[in-house]
Amino acid sequence: MAPFDHRAFAVRAATAIDLAALPEIERQAHSIFYGMAGLGAVAERPPTTIDRLRRGPCWLAAQQDGRIVGFIVADQLEGDTLIETLAILPEFSGAGLGRALVGAATEWGKEIGMGSVLVAAYRDIPWDAPFYARLGFTEVPHRQWSSELHRLRREATLLGHDPARRLWMRLSLN
Repeated sequence: MAPFDHRAFAVRAATAIDLAALPEIERQAHSIFYGMAGLGAVAERPPTTIDRLRRGPCWLAAQQDGRIVGFIVADQLEGDTLIETLAILPEFSGAGLGRALVGAATEWGKEIGMGSVLVAAYRDIPWDAPFYARLGFTEVPHRQWSSELHRLRREATLLGHDPARRLWMRLSLN
């Protein structure tokens, strides 16, 4: 697919009106991408709730006609920005929307004084850890995981994520 075209898409903060469209985007994205990766239990999980999306911060990618085609949800964790969810409709993968959405979360982290951006990713899925590595993220060694990162990993494991395939990645904002 063609690189991200700023004339065709806009990345902006999500509004309350936008939120209803986001769970379906996540459902479609995760059913395809996690399904292809052999993670059917994760693919079938319910999407992020409207209540969680409302708490934000959340940014979306929309076409010129306003159709929302992807989004990212972040949070703060121990002085860092935590990417919780990144979802893009499958037909728009490879267009640079993920890079643009991660960029929005990164800029937010810089604006509020966060030290880095963190994300949990799958080592062996080309559109996950290798994607983040191309953006400058590096693996956080297990010995450097905080108790919160361990807790989040345990929670993700209970939701069906395979801990043997997952890692934490960090992008320094300093």
